[in-house]
Amino acid sequence: MQKEILMNYFKERSYECESMDDFENKVARAAELGAAQVFIEDIPKDHTYLECCPGDPYPNWGMLLTNLFKIIVPNKLREFLPVEYAQRNLELLKERGKILEKYGLKAALVLVEPFYLPESVYQAHPSWRGPRCDHPRRSKYMYYCPCIDNEEVREMYTEAMEKLCRHINIGYIRLYTNDSGGGLCWSSGLYNGANGPAACRDIGLPERILGLFDAFEKGASKAGRNIMLEITSNIGFKENEHTMDAMWPLLKDNQIVNGKNNKGQQTVSHIVPELYETVRPFYGLPLMADFANQLELAYFSDSSIVDVQILEGYSQEYCNYLELFLKNPVSGFAGKIALMSSLAESICGAGKAERLVNAWFHADEAIHRLKALYMDCIVMMGHLHQRWINRPLVPFPHELNADEKDYYRKFIFQATTETQADDLMNFQGMDFIRGFTATRIARHSVTKAVSLLCTATEEMKSLEHGGMDIVVKRMSAFTCMMKTFMHVAMYQEVLDRTDYGSVPQFVTRWPYSADERLLSLDRICRDEIDNTYELISILGNHANAFLPVAQRPEDEDATVLGPDITAQMHKKIQTMFTHMRDVDRLYESNNK
Repeated sequence: MQKEILMNYFKERSYECESMDDFENKVARAAELGAAQVFIEDIPKDHTYLECCPGDPYPNWGMLLTNLFKIIVPNKLREFLPVEYAQRNLELLKERGKILEKYGLKAALVLVEPFYLPESVYQAHPSWRGPRCDHPRRSKYMYYCPCIDNEEVREMYTEAMEKLCRHINIGYIRLYTNDSGGGLCWSSGLYNGANGPAACRDIGLPERILGLFDAFEKGASKAGRNIMLEITSNIGFKENEHTMDAMWPLLKDNQIVNGKNNKGQQTVSHIVPELYETVRPFYGLPLMADFANQLELAYFSDSSIVDVQILEGYSQEYCNYLELFLKNPVSGFAGKIALMSSLAESICGAGKAERLVNAWFHADEAIHRLKALYMDCIVMMGHLHQRWINRPLVPFPHELNADEKDYYRKFIFQATTETQADDLMNFQGMDFIRGFTATRIARHSVTKAVSLLCTATEEMKSLEHGGMDIVVKRMSAFTCMMKTFMHVAMYQEVLDRTDYGSVPQFVTRWPYSADERLLSLDRICRDEIDNTYELISILGNHANAFLPVAQRPEDEDATVLGPDITAQMHKKIQTMFTHMRDVDRLYESNNK
């Protein structure tokens, strides 16, 4: 069955966008591969969405994604939203649209809709206020999306969609909702539970979604465009929105809800490599075996469209494998091995191809070990949101002075209390790993994953291929970050079984062995200090080749590291040395 290919070159959102030359190179490659559409919604982040509610981390989520009113501001919202920012975004997407037309391709977009609006909008227009969409454990303030059952709100979506489609030939839009600042009235998928205005309480969810579809389609139709619309609230981290399922028979042929059309069939298969969320946003780890598995599943599904997500950093290899696959679609392990071997041979020659394939599979198995811990956001939620990468391991974090703490504390993605912020394993109000048994499982799993990563790294080194140098460094850096994860979990586990109200006896008997907790914390600290030195050495002056790093200090936020990240890691080390003896206040020390 012939598939229509949508190419999605996934890039983590930052304050800068790729050049038009780089975008055109990707489009040209997509055209060579026979793609019909390319996603274009990547726009730069803007501080406006943080400044609206100072000190609240929640807008960091919405900054990562695009919504329609960040591109086109309807007339009735021009006094409330950043018009100049939207105009810059429109010009950016128009340029991308022209490049797509040059290659005979259409544009595709992912939009978070409906997206929250500033409180000033609802003060002026109370009837527009829809559902509360924030996460109560991750926000200090309340955020509300507009009610799409309100006729004026729908008219604004139609207006914006018409203007956008007059500039860009759009073929497909996926609406992502009930997360990251978006939400539907009276939907069970909202983080605060089903909520919304009384005015639309009795309107069914199918009618509401069809109304949103209608608003988008009217705008596109006025501009002479026919678009395919898909909406989903199934994001993999929470229960699926089953109340949407009943509306499939009501859909038009060009409409999709939670993956299925009006016949209850899957229309679009999304290739989002299963392991990516485990390493995201770390750049360029070779998840080749996982990509091959996901491509096979999507291509041999019943869907007519395949949305291929190409991950930043290793994109050339993914595209080359996709090219081989589309020429000779294979199923089964043997077929995939043959294609991967052919790709490896084209990279490093027949004599070394087997070693490269082995490296891919060892890396794949290592990340599977980590995913088995259900820590799918281990890098994003740990190293970025919790700032493990640059925060010190100390027993009394609340006692750190401003110089020792401010550089990382203001970027910890937590919105409740300082006590929770000081807890290294508190992930936005959630416990993933807690207690001796969970920590022991994590430690053994990470140890095995690190061993596999080291094996993959050595195999790539043995290829003596210049193109592998950056991949080898990335594998080594990721290995260091996984060691940090292990050290952090072990450190917090010891603190969790410590009575901060007790006073150590400091008996004078000699020889006397220290409390095992003190020895454990000392050992963990030293291992993490040495590990951090190694990571600093690998990152050098090019941390942006591994992780999202802001070009300007003022652009550092909860999902982007500062340009002085290695200097901050040195500060982490110095702070740990300074406070290493603080544990003597909690446990008896050696007297030998």
